[in-house]
Amino acid sequence: MANRLKTSAALATAMATLVAATSASANGRFPRAERLLEDPSNPNTLYLAATYGLQVTHDRGCNWYHVCETAFSYQMQYTGDPILTLASDGALVVGTQSNVTLSADQACDWTQVLTSPASPKVSFFDFTVATTGSRSLLLVATTFQPTGPVNQLQESTDNGRTWKAIGSPLPAAVVNTIDIDPTNAMHIFATGLTVGDETPNSGVFMSSMDHGATWKSHPILNTFAWASPYIAAVHPTDPNKVFVRTDGWKDRSNIQTADDALLYTSDGGTTWTEILHAGGPDDASPGAKLFGFALSPDGSTVLAGYGDPVDGSRLVEPAWFGVYKSSSDGKYSFGADPANPTPMLGVEPISCITWTANGIYVCMSPQGESSFLAFATQPTFASRKDMTERHEGRAAVVHGASRFVLRLADGLSAAQRVRRRRSEDLPPSPHDDLDDHDDHDRRRFDGRCRSGRHARRGDRLQAERVRLSHTGHRAQGRRSRACVDGGRRALRAPPPRAL
Repeated sequence: MANRLKTSAALATAMATLVAATSASANGRFPRAERLLEDPSNPNTLYLAATYGLQVTHDRGCNWYHVCETAFSYQMQYTGDPILTLASDGALVVGTQSNVTLSADQACDWTQVLTSPASPKVSFFDFTVATTGSRSLLLVATTFQPTGPVNQLQESTDNGRTWKAIGSPLPAAVVNTIDIDPTNAMHIFATGLTVGDETPNSGVFMSSMDHGATWKSHPILNTFAWASPYIAAVHPTDPNKVFVRTDGWKDRSNIQTADDALLYTSDGGTTWTEILHAGGPDDASPGAKLFGFALSPDGSTVLAGYGDPVDGSRLVEPAWFGVYKSSSDGKYSFGADPANPTPMLGVEPISCITWTANGIYVCMSPQGESSFLAFATQPTFASRKDMTERHEGRAAVVHGASRFVLRLADGLSAAQRVRRRRSEDLPPSPHDDLDDHDDHDRRRFDGRCRSGRHARRGDRLQAERVRLSHTGHRAQGRRSRACVDGGRRALRAPPPRAL
């Protein structure tokens, strides 16, 4: 892979802190990272979807650039959870339920490619990318007709620029997720609900061998509206092996109590086995939220992470927080009792896990500390110190603005960094097309991680852990021009640079 980042086998690099968990707020919601993507063509570039927008880094976490919700959602009051993926040409595609937007320049400028009409309303709940053939994109569009919702696939064969409906409607009242067989782009999977109530086993696994023209359905064990099924992964070489996680809540008559589980099928959905269910189904035994899931690139091992949504109206058991590792014998066992697993890394609340050919990324949200992104090359970490090398930096935030302002340990301001880069006759940055008088508002950076305490030499990378504080992105009347310029522009990020 081009530009593969070199890391020593023993080193797990600390990435930038995302949000200060003790004082942060994200449009009224607790700030939480939700999904991380690594650019296949350049692992220095990472995209992170969160409850407060998107974060982009081009230097593996030395600098993070915030893209506000308005920029990519085309909605002034968007407070949902963005879904994102990378098209085969590197374009970033983001779904915000009522529309789909695309950025072809690493989240700087955005184009609205799908939107809901005024009537009937249409929502876009999930999409996926084929890894074979034409590498087309698929999404599920739900049209809320007077007679009930209609769930229809749409396909893009030009990397998200245009879309058209394909196949027949999916046989479900609700469709949560879709996925594509990694070995055959004609083979499509979906999960959802046959009815939107508490009917037992009303969760459904759907599959189509003819690109959505016809569908077969199988019920999913112990799933219904309060334990709704979502596809977690499809095995990279055996499409009969599929993992489904549930978004579950129990003991609802008293207080909604976390009850997430992980299920597995080895026969294409005909039968299902519960392989992980921290706390079990007993109302008296609280569980936690299964925010993290990753299947190893070879399909042999699963990592699962339990975390905390930080919602005072709901109950979560902190004892289950951490990363759990399955067996690698083809059974994906998490121990003798799925309700009482032992974590490989305990204590830490987890909000996302991504496993690529380069290694494992874990989003951690420690209580009373700053949230951060950690990295390891192998699934052998047992504590935070096994994954991270932390160096304290400094950061500031423009209160009420739409982006983070980072000040690293060399003490230079954003403007000073730009002037230094120009004086040293370094290659131009995308920031250069912005007016000089706008420098204070946009807080430009040259993209380099420099301090007296860390630098990259050969295979060694010491990344600075930058603490951020964040007081909310929607302070009335103080949104930055980068965020409100027609809803189309975000803070421009610099290109990758070697340290």
